[in-house]
Amino acid sequence: MVSADGSLFTHIVKITYASGSWQAGECDLQVDFKRGLLLLNVIVPAPVGLKDETDENKEDRTKTVLTEHQLLVARDFLALALPYYAEAHPRLRVPTYNLLSSDSVRVMITAPEGKGAAADIMSVAACYLAWASEQPAGTVVKYIKTEEEVPAIWRDAVRGKEAVELIQRVANLE
Repeated sequence: MVSADGSLFTHIVKITYASGSWQAGECDLQVDFKRGLLLLNVIVPAPVGLKDETDENKEDRTKTVLTEHQLLVARDFLALALPYYAEAHPRLRVPTYNLLSSDSVRVMITAPEGKGAAADIMSVAACYLAWASEQPAGTVVKYIKTEEEVPAIWRDAVRGKEAVELIQRVANLE
């Protein structure tokens, strides 16, 4: 897969449904040295009644189904990929692998299409942004909501006190 500018992605957070040997709640890291790709699989429960979903009864979920542990693993995966926090806070000496400059890193967060996919993706992004910027998760989510350049599906993906509190709890974890 390539980014909009034609560059290969270097880091992918792939939220996927439980199946086969993967169970909900697990995370799995795969490394393809030949392609220079790190892939973090985050396994979530398959939705109930997926085939019966119709437009009339399809109310979107606005809180992630990721566990605190999965959100933390995804946040730290992004922190290692995007060393901006370490560059901005050298006194803390956050470890980075220095395999790539931050300019050459291309990150993608994906989820299966369907109810709550946008909430899962944006919860991962907001958690990393809250942690890296040292801003409250509520501030990050509000900022995303006000950005006109961000498509509505992403701006409105995370809603509700409970959803933001989960992101904040994980952003605060060491």
